[in-house]
Amino acid sequence: MIKPMNWNTTYHIYEGIALLLIVTAWGAIIFGSLIVSKADYQSVNIQLEKSFQKAFAQNQNALDMLCLDVEYQGSSREGRERIHRGEELSKRIYECQRTINSIRNRLPKRNAKSKDYIVSLFNEQVIWINKVFDDLTLPHFEKIALPSHFINSSEEATKTLLLTYQLKLGEYQTAVLRKLGAFELAYPLRDNFSWYPTIIPHTKVVQVGNEYAADVFDGKIIDLYNVRYFVNDQFVKNGSLQFKPEGNGQRHLNLTVQYRYGWCSPVQQTNKKIPYTVLPK
Repeated sequence: MIKPMNWNTTYHIYEGIALLLIVTAWGAIIFGSLIVSKADYQSVNIQLEKSFQKAFAQNQNALDMLCLDVEYQGSSREGRERIHRGEELSKRIYECQRTINSIRNRLPKRNAKSKDYIVSLFNEQVIWINKVFDDLTLPHFEKIALPSHFINSSEEATKTLLLTYQLKLGEYQTAVLRKLGAFELAYPLRDNFSWYPTIIPHTKVVQVGNEYAADVFDGKIIDLYNVRYFVNDQFVKNGSLQFKPEGNGQRHLNLTVQYRYGWCSPVQQTNKKIPYTVLPK
C-alpha cells in the first residue's frame, strides 16, 4: 500500500515555523532588531516547496494507480464513479493551487486584497470538499481561522504561510483519495538507497485455480544490474509476476527483489509482503 506523507506532522511543524518566524519579525519591528533574516525564511520556503511538489506528485500517482486498478477489475460502474470523483477533486485542487502559486510568485506586487482572496479561495475549497465528500465519513476539514497572520508580514514570511496552506490543501486531497481507494492498490518497495519499484496487482481477489498476476513498474531499473524477482522463493521473470495460489481465505505473497548497483558490487535485497484473497469456486 502506498504510504502517504505524514500530513498532520508536516503541516503543523511548518505552520508553527511560519507563525514563529512572523511573530519574531513583529518583535524585530517593535524592538528595533532584525531577529529573522530573509535567508531564514528562504531556507524554510525551500523545504516547504520540496514537500509541496512531492505531495502533488504523490497524489497524482495515486490517482493514476486507481485508474489502473479499476481497469484491471473490469471498469465497473462503481470504480468509474470513484475515478470521476477523484479526478473532479484533483482538477479543482490543481486550479486552486495554481492560483495561489501565481499570487505567491508575484509578491510583493500583490496587495492585501490578494491575500484576502487566497484565504477566501482556500476556505471555498474546504467547504466544497466537506459537502461533496460527506458520504465518505471523513473528518470535518477546518478552514483558515486566522487570516490576520498576513497583517504586516514580510514578502518571504507571507510566502512561508501560503505554502503551509497549500500543504494543507494537499493533506485534504490525500485524505479524500484514500477514502476513494487510491492509496490501497500499489505496493512500493524501498531499499536504503531510495529505490522505489512499484508492484500493481491485476486483482486483490482470485479464485482457486486461477493465476494471481501483477505488474512491476520501475523507472530506475536501467541503473541496476542483475535484477531478479522471487515470489515465495521461486524465481519469476522481470516485469511480470504470475503464479497459482494455494489454499483459501486471506493470503499474502513474499516478494523478494535482488539486484546489484554495479557488476562487482555485492547483491542487495529488499522484501515485501503483499496481501490478497483466495475464494473457493
